[in-house]
Amino acid sequence: MVGSLPRDQVSHCRKFHGATNPYYFPDRLIIPGAVAAKTGKVVPLSPQELISCTTNANGNDGCNGGYLDLALKYVKEEGLSAAKSSPFVSSRGRIPQCQVGRKVGKIKNYKQIPKRREDLMQRFLYNQGPLSVTIDARQLRHYKHGVLRPRKPAGGWQINHAVTILGYGEEKVPFWIVKNSWGTEWGEKGFFRLLRGQNSLAIGQESYVAFVSNEN
Repeated sequence: MVGSLPRDQVSHCRKFHGATNPYYFPDRLIIPGAVAAKTGKVVPLSPQELISCTTNANGNDGCNGGYLDLALKYVKEEGLSAAKSSPFVSSRGRIPQCQVGRKVGKIKNYKQIPKRREDLMQRFLYNQGPLSVTIDARQLRHYKHGVLRPRKPAGGWQINHAVTILGYGEEKVPFWIVKNSWGTEWGEKGFFRLLRGQNSLAIGQESYVAFVSNEN
């Protein structure tokens, strides 16, 4: 697909329904994909470090929720350990103290893309790599395959999930190629396609791109 990062250059679609808030998972934060776009190598990064080391920071609340920008700020300033050196344990309902291993992932900068500017999202995706975005995931529960064309609920969109945009294409309609975190049994082997250009699922409400060089 046009603008698509090969799926072997992103970390696996790990399953964590209800395990913890998706804002804290580094693959939601585009770091492995951004690095892979530059180096061709993927190192799974530690979600546990983000949870343990940013809880109570300006509104971040461990397994109960957090903010993409605060997580990205941490990775920019502190870097992030490999998942194998700081394994994920918060699915057991506890948050251990902040402990870090050797840093293997870091970004130089990150940028929030203006709201509802899917044209800019497409440009940044093509030039820089994957985007980290928030969405309303309610209509994803029964998704199987194909291009999802969601209807805006009467009460409006509700931001409750974070995913990674990896590419885009067109098959009768324009769409985004999006990586979810509900396991490879869900959707199209852990991915889904979403109607592009209509702010579907509020996908343009909050989106970030990471820079792994000093280009910006």
